[in-house]
Amino acid sequence: MIIWSVHPEGSIPAWFAACILFIVIEIPSMAETLWPGESVHSFSLSRHWLLFILATATIGVIAFAFARHVSDDETPWRSRISGDHWRFAALMLVLGFAGQTLLSFLAGPDHSGDDILLAMRSSLAPITVLALVVVSPFLEEILFQMIIQNGLLVKLGGIGSVFVTALLFTFVHGYGFSLATAALFCSVLSYGTTYYVTKDLRLAILVHGLSNLLSLAVNMLGIA
Repeated sequence: MIIWSVHPEGSIPAWFAACILFIVIEIPSMAETLWPGESVHSFSLSRHWLLFILATATIGVIAFAFARHVSDDETPWRSRISGDHWRFAALMLVLGFAGQTLLSFLAGPDHSGDDILLAMRSSLAPITVLALVVVSPFLEEILFQMIIQNGLLVKLGGIGSVFVTALLFTFVHGYGFSLATAALFCSVLSYGTTYYVTKDLRLAILVHGLSNLLSLAVNMLGIA
């Protein structure tokens, strides 16, 4: 029996499931950094890989299956992406990352990613990069764009659903009311706008992943 139909606006079970899913999709990212009691020179790499692979596969299937019930996503998964859509996605990536970089600079030093930088200096680096650039963007775009923006909030209309979804994404990942939160909002808004305009989740995932990769590179180089 399917509990959720397409566009279940106001459905308490659907929103509850989305909240649970938000917690669950963070599990793969637990493998990208050192666990309590571990150090750069003493940790079980095989356990990190096992958690990462099993959690990604299991949660990915669950998230996508749930998304198909609450969203009428139009992503042409087997079709080629048009040139116009590629260019729009590139524009959103540049604008979103530029806004994030500028506001991050104004916000001052941020040490929230120190655990990631530490992991990047260990053999966990491949997991960390895959988690940041591929897995997290894939799972988070399914949740926030496919399920929330194009499902639970679809009655708000295009601009409304994009904006509110971006706010939700930002504040569950952000730092309260601050420039750092505003910086994150710039990038997050670019993901939702890309999905809304192109109707292609693949491009939203790509913009998200490349934005994370650029941010990682900036932090690794100590630019911001």
